[in-house]
Amino acid sequence: GRMSSAAKVGAALAGYVGLLNRRCTVATLGGALPTLDLILPTYRWGSYVRGYIGYLASVIHDDSEDICLHIGDNSCNLEKHQFLKSLKSPKVRLHLHPTNLGVHPNVTYLLHHSEGEFILLLGDDDWIHPTAFAQAGFLRRNPEC
Repeated sequence: GRMSSAAKVGAALAGYVGLLNRRCTVATLGGALPTLDLILPTYRWGSYVRGYIGYLASVIHDDSEDICLHIGDNSCNLEKHQFLKSLKSPKVRLHLHPTNLGVHPNVTYLLHHSEGEFILLLGDDDWIHPTAFAQAGFLRRNPEC
């Protein structure tokens, strides 16, 4: 039968918790993981999203912390893809989906492809202060927090 919206959200959250538990196990076993992975599922396109993604790419490029930005794009917008491909940085990983997966499968896909000890899920309409990324380094240096 059809799953209710609440059941779909519950199933997605259960999958996220499983992925995060796996990541915590790897980290505690001494695996070398990046400090922070930002995961950004996106579909929309416009000047705000372009500016926001450009801002994130420039902040992590200049940041001394070990940060990686994973962008999962659900659109088929060629202008957007050209812009994303122009973000030539080893800290930016593009995942350009050929079809619209929907938000939950896109987030799950990005979680599966991220490797960070800490993960921050961002929306393509969110804004974050650049000093926020330093918190992941602080948590790594102070695991009792």
